[in-house]
Amino acid sequence: LFTFTGPEPVNLFAKALQSVIERHDILRSSIAWEGLEDPVQVVWRQATLGLEEVVIDPADGDVLTQLHEQFDPRHYRLDLSRAPLMHLAYAQDSTHQRWVGILLFHHMVLDHT
Repeated sequence: LFTFTGPEPVNLFAKALQSVIERHDILRSSIAWEGLEDPVQVVWRQATLGLEEVVIDPADGDVLTQLHEQFDPRHYRLDLSRAPLMHLAYAQDSTHQRWVGILLFHHMVLDHT
């Protein structure tokens, strides 16, 4: 979970993370299994980080809590066939005069954490 001062810092963070993705094979990896006898890891030359702005109503409660609930890994799944196995969602939290973000990633790419 992250907090930002506005949408521009969110975009700068995403751009920096995209640079990291471009440098590391594991972050450009996905899994292919359809039509194959066994699943295989595929490393793509290019993989673009998913960046999603979510509109959340502060009247429904804490924005960060709502964002976390919406992208709870018990209910939200990343597409394993699409690299990178990461996704950044963010929302404006006007109550606290900030923007909040959540970085989702599959354990296959960042299991060391």
